[in-house]
Amino acid sequence: MLSTPSTLSTTSPATCGSLHFSGSEPLANGNSGNRGGIWLSDFLAAAAKLRTTLAAKPFDPPSLKQLVPDSASQKALRFLIDTGEAVEINAGVVMATESLKRMTDLIRQFIRDNGRATVSQIRQEVGCSRRIIVPLLERLDRDGVTMRNGDTRTLRAEKASSET
Repeated sequence: MLSTPSTLSTTSPATCGSLHFSGSEPLANGNSGNRGGIWLSDFLAAAAKLRTTLAAKPFDPPSLKQLVPDSASQKALRFLIDTGEAVEINAGVVMATESLKRMTDLIRQFIRDNGRATVSQIRQEVGCSRRIIVPLLERLDRDGVTMRNGDTRTLRAEKASSET
């Protein structure tokens, strides 16, 4: 598993993209001062808050605007996405990677059990809003999990693993 902010030591330096981490210095985009950067403690607090918020409603996360209202949370979210802990479904929807996996499994099982399914049926089964399910299904279509046919979705044939 990739390193997350909660595993970073506040005494040893670490980096992620253009963010530079150390316990006694600000997180800045290559600067030694705090202009344009954030402090490590603020970054870690923002990351913890994001994790808590995404876990509170795993299938109905808040809008991106609500989720990342400030610079610290924006940088923390970028870090969570870069490390695979969160997934950007579209420009306005981000969810925890584990939530995406659980939703995908539920959708697969529902379609296996029921054949074709509409957005409304899937939304009701999963228990989320259209704001979440529509972009999620569009992503699953692009990823080859589901296939849209008019108003319904079916599963694409799962490719047999060549590893035996």
